[in-house]
Amino acid sequence: MSKTIAITGCSTGFGRVTALHMAGLGWKVFATVRREADGESLLSEATERGSAKHLTPVICDITDAEQVSAMGRIIAQAAPGLDALLNNAGTAFPAPLELIPLDALRSQMEVNVIGHMSVTQTLLPLLKAARGTIINVTSIGGRIGLPLIGAYNASKFAMEALSDVLRFE
Repeated sequence: MSKTIAITGCSTGFGRVTALHMAGLGWKVFATVRREADGESLLSEATERGSAKHLTPVICDITDAEQVSAMGRIIAQAAPGLDALLNNAGTAFPAPLELIPLDALRSQMEVNVIGHMSVTQTLLPLLKAARGTIINVTSIGGRIGLPLIGAYNASKFAMEALSDVLRFE
């Protein structure tokens, strides 16, 4: 039986490349995207690579509790357990902290922290069933604060702390 992984943030970038790579290795990949067109594009690329049968795009904005719950149900119906969760979705709003709109700060924390924890809590029973692994993508920005990306740094510091605590728990 093939291994299973859920990857958030697969519309572009690291998430997309990782989803395609893992599907190419024969893993059953549940790849979250926010828009149907992104899912279709991802599946089309997987088809070109001969790995579409291993890839399931799942429409899921990780800041939307209903969509996260639906994603959990889709994965649970298709897999008895989950070998890995890659929390990759993220956003950045570069600005000096004294000027960053608080709505932008809230949004960044909602995606980069709360959204990841929502997905993690939802999928934890499946991860436990398979003795799976959680991988949280952070950055050096989660260890060192830098000018003009303070909100991003704060969200990545938070994910570093949550990752440490999850490991202990």
